[in-house]
Amino acid sequence: MKAHAFPGLPNPVYLPDWIPVEIKIIPASVPGWTAGQKVPVTNFVSTTWHDTGNSISNANGEYAWAAGGGRAGINTPGSYNGIFDETKIIICQRFDELVGHAANHTGNVTSYAFEQAGWGPKFNFNKSLEVGVALHAGVLHAIGKTAKDAMYQHRFWSGKNCPGEIIRRGLWTTTENMVDAQIAAIKAFIAGEMPEPPASEYEPASPVAELADKRPFLLTSGGAVFVRADVVAEATVDTPRLKYAGGDARVGPDIPKGTRFGTDYLIVNNDGSMYWLTPWSTRVRYEDTRVIEGEA
Repeated sequence: MKAHAFPGLPNPVYLPDWIPVEIKIIPASVPGWTAGQKVPVTNFVSTTWHDTGNSISNANGEYAWAAGGGRAGINTPGSYNGIFDETKIIICQRFDELVGHAANHTGNVTSYAFEQAGWGPKFNFNKSLEVGVALHAGVLHAIGKTAKDAMYQHRFWSGKNCPGEIIRRGLWTTTENMVDAQIAAIKAFIAGEMPEPPASEYEPASPVAELADKRPFLLTSGGAVFVRADVVAEATVDTPRLKYAGGDARVGPDIPKGTRFGTDYLIVNNDGSMYWLTPWSTRVRYEDTRVIEGEA
């Protein structure tokens, strides 16, 4: 991990080495950009997760739009501390200023704001999510908080359906758990209690190319059946993320009991066993879950 100095934030922000960070502060003189009003840094006790609402924009595009006065152009003045996508983080506002993100004064003066870009079809949503998890974890750790008690959706402040893509996929609880796991990893790294895990610690996910068109039903050559199932499931026990439907090759840490996650397909193997196929191309045992929203 690497310690980063974010302007106006007294404590360092620890992020994985592979995530580039660009500090490009948008000046308060930019039309529509609501920066420049100083707020004691101790006021900030949370973070807020936004997404751009623009499925074709990446971090560079979102930054260029805001820095070019785009918020004035759409008559919605605002600001945010950072923008991220699957490739980078851009810090664009100081951390000791009012942040005009929440459509709510309390949110603006108590919560740091980060915009997720790069979540549309041509981007790697999962990688963008991973960058966002690292960013929120790094900042929450710097202010001594956790996701469960201090990370909010934008809709908490304004009622807007944002971050829309995380909400649509049913991933908020999963995201909270991922952020808190990353905070724990930061603390362990600082304490020197464990080395950073090697990239090969877990097996890579195993995508199914035939499902790219989201067809409702597929019978594979091996006899497994894939049935479209866009539902939200909840783990009823601690359960592994599996590389395949069958076997025990793990893809990342186990999913804790009570975690909710989105699904793409229900897999029925030729031996009768069933698994969810998640948006990350990982498999989760059907018997270890219950359906919260939708039908399977």
